[in-house]
Amino acid sequence: MDSTLLFTAVTAAACFSYSRWQTRGSNKGRLVGTKQRVRVRRSIESIRNEIGDVLFQRSYRMSYRSFEELHRLLQPHILAVHRELMEEAARKRHERERQKGRRKNRQEFRTKWKRFVPNGSIDTAVRLAVALRFFAGGSIYDIAPLYGIGRPDAFSSIWLVVEAVHRTQALDLVFPENHVHQRLLAQEFAKRSQAGFECCVGAVDGILIWILEPSDSCSRISHCDATKFFCGRKHKFGMNCQAVADCRGRFLDMSIRFPASTSDCLAFESSDL
Repeated sequence: MDSTLLFTAVTAAACFSYSRWQTRGSNKGRLVGTKQRVRVRRSIESIRNEIGDVLFQRSYRMSYRSFEELHRLLQPHILAVHRELMEEAARKRHERERQKGRRKNRQEFRTKWKRFVPNGSIDTAVRLAVALRFFAGGSIYDIAPLYGIGRPDAFSSIWLVVEAVHRTQALDLVFPENHVHQRLLAQEFAKRSQAGFECCVGAVDGILIWILEPSDSCSRISHCDATKFFCGRKHKFGMNCQAVADCRGRFLDMSIRFPASTSDCLAFESSDL
């Protein structure tokens, strides 16, 4: 009896391994054992209609009108970055097929990459909403099911938005060099100051941006030892970030070029500002 069970188990394992080996590298679907999840996409409008304007502002740290304006600025760049990533993925697939001896036109991969989105494309507004909820402290395990997307798509949406922000000149942090503009900012501070400060243009503060312990290669690139990135007060590795904001909370300048062991005074004195 024991030998029969052993023979059955070995046979089943061999059949599974053989079928998995047969499907590896084919273009007919996923590997054996994986399952395509059927998801229902949700729009940002449906979320807003469901939770209302007050909870929307609390959840996304901005009003729905501000969200629409931010989406208008970022949408062309999100589409451009996504297109570049898809073309790069198509180029890599074409290169793999070429190495295997299969001849396929690269343009064919570029025109058919949408076939890999069985649940439908993800709207740019959804990608922006996913990134904002993640930056606000939301868990990716809650954010992805909310909009009917997978966790890999949620993570890729976050970095799509980050790259889009980098490419949007309207969102650049520029400290005003014009004295007239600086005096206007000082007047706004004076109106809100109970002490009557009239020469304050911006409020500066620092924050520790947590990172993983840098590797030896990263330490060589940064020209300092990994221990320099360790903050003894908070017992974490990170970067010393210095930022300046006006009286309405709008960022005017930001510097993140020193490791966590650097004092706030030295980090600020060594910044461009």
